[in-house]
Amino acid sequence: MSAYIPQWVYNRVWRHRSRTCPKCGKAFVCKSDKGRCPQCDHYFFASEVYGLPTGVTLSSAMTFTPEESVKLLASLEPYIEPEEVSGFPIPPAREQLPELEREDWEFHRRWLLEAIEQGGTLYAWQQEQPKARFAGYLVVKDGKVLATMRTQVLLWD
Repeated sequence: MSAYIPQWVYNRVWRHRSRTCPKCGKAFVCKSDKGRCPQCDHYFFASEVYGLPTGVTLSSAMTFTPEESVKLLASLEPYIEPEEVSGFPIPPAREQLPELEREDWEFHRRWLLEAIEQGGTLYAWQQEQPKARFAGYLVVKDGKVLATMRTQVLLWD
């Protein structure tokens, strides 16, 4: 994978971990990557200062726990199309996308490809609500989610 890491990965691995304020040196714990120092009120992202926490790899940070996998499958199950997807229908990111969105698209695209290479099966899902439609893909192996990607969000009045 490239050097780009999506914000959700950082929020996941920095949740309830100790960090030290780069401004005043106070150690404290926060609920996500973004934290506010209780001593000097300085806001900062631990990921911008430290990257991934010590001992955490990108692969381990992106792996769903069994509990997370069960919850994710349960929430998406009514919307998963019954047939597995043949081929790989997700195109490379378009050049006209803003850089961060392009990097995020490519990151998730590679994540799905790697999960398929590990023997997972690609499924599509769609969810319609009164004023929105969501769609995406997930890779499942032995009842466990290996990777997921939301590809479409449409909102209307």
